[in-house]
Amino acid sequence: MTDKKSKKGRLLIIAGTVLLLAALSLVLWNNHRQQASSKEMNSILSSLRLQMPQSDESSKSEDNHKDDFGSVGFEGESIGGSSDNYGDSSQTEETYIEVEQKRYIGILQIPSLNLELPIMADYSYDELYNSPCRYSGSVATSDIIIAAHNYRYFFGPIDNLNSGDKLIFTSADGQIYSYSVVQSELIDGDDANSLRANSDDWDMTLFTCTWSGTSRLVVRAQLDVQ
Repeated sequence: MTDKKSKKGRLLIIAGTVLLLAALSLVLWNNHRQQASSKEMNSILSSLRLQMPQSDESSKSEDNHKDDFGSVGFEGESIGGSSDNYGDSSQTEETYIEVEQKRYIGILQIPSLNLELPIMADYSYDELYNSPCRYSGSVATSDIIIAAHNYRYFFGPIDNLNSGDKLIFTSADGQIYSYSVVQSELIDGDDANSLRANSDDWDMTLFTCTWSGTSRLVVRAQLDVQ
């Protein structure tokens, strides 16, 4: 009887050790992935800065910014991963900057979080490891949605944003758009409709997954009127 208990105890210790090692390996891998992604993103950001024209001194207001770009339709994906078409299917002119044969529409700054991020023009889950991506919409149509992983150098800290915090978007042609955060919410991971709901009430949306992966943290912002 004692030998059986001793054997069972040893098995439990071994199983616990294996689980701890697996958890540690996952933490180390995630940390390595975040560091590699941050390095790639900073390289992209440096290239964008070099190619971007001098920014305007004043921010664009809601009244005049829609004349600067046409909207661009592009192939996006729903939160759940299936393909869907968002935006205007009739593509009109929009300014891009190419870095390593990929298109970027500008740079997003979040001063309160000390973040500066390149924004890829087209959504791709694989590319999210290197840069936040435009999920749908545009600054021109006041409905841009930007997705990013919850890495600490990407959108991981956006749960710390408060109402009134600024989001500064500098477009590829050097125009500056200033937004103010109005609200944050959690939505189900497969709820694409809620992500795009009430678009008349906001002009920019940022979203990322929670650590559980079952929900999405969504931050809404309105364009500052000059």
